Amino acid sequence: MEFHLLPETDSFFEVLLRPTFAVSFGVMGSLMVVTNYIMEKSTVEHSSAPAVLVTSDLYLNVLTFTLFVAGITFANNTQITRAIALGQSPPMRLSSLRSLPWPLSTICGGHGDRKLVPFLLHCLLFPGLPVLLLLHLVSLGVNGFEHALHWQMPLQRYLAWTTLWRLAVTAGVFTANYLAAHNPTQSVLIPSTESEQLPTEAAGRKQD
Repeated sequence: MEFHLLPETDSFFEVLLRPTFAVSFGVMGSLMVVTNYIMEKSTVEHSSAPAVLVTSDLYLNVLTFTLFVAGITFANNTQITRAIALGQSPPMRLSSLRSLPWPLSTICGGHGDRKLVPFLLHCLLFPGLPVLLLLHLVSLGVNGFEHALHWQMPLQRYLAWTTLWRLAVTAGVFTANYLAAHNPTQSVLIPSTESEQLPTEAAGRKQD
């Protein structure tokens, strides 16, 4: 593959306000929202139990969905790095990625090629954990302490809330993965000519 790398940028807007981000997120976000809306609606309608958004088992639902989205998103990393290599989006400066708040700085600002398992674990911390805590806090404010773990609501409101938190998780995971894919230290973003020069230069220093 012939490289057409653009100069590295410090601007997150320059990276995020591009068709490569908008189109990919639009497709993935729409697919996730529509699929889960249909599944949730079918599940509730075919169940005798009422629609309950917040329960004691909500953490399983949120964290499982987060891992699922993170796995699918990570698999899309190759398409993003290919677009960067072809000059459709500029790589980010490593210092800018490391200036992000934790855990995004760890997700996006590592050195070298990315690994799936660390990415999954960090996605549980963000956005998985904040979304889970926010749902519980809203339920506590609406229902009080006594019914905080049993937030029952009409079907359409339940579907709206479920769609909202799933979309929030999808947006957080997708954005984190997209920024991490712009890390310039990944081997896939280093032209082969530079990769070949590194061992040669190292051998020359040893001889000296």
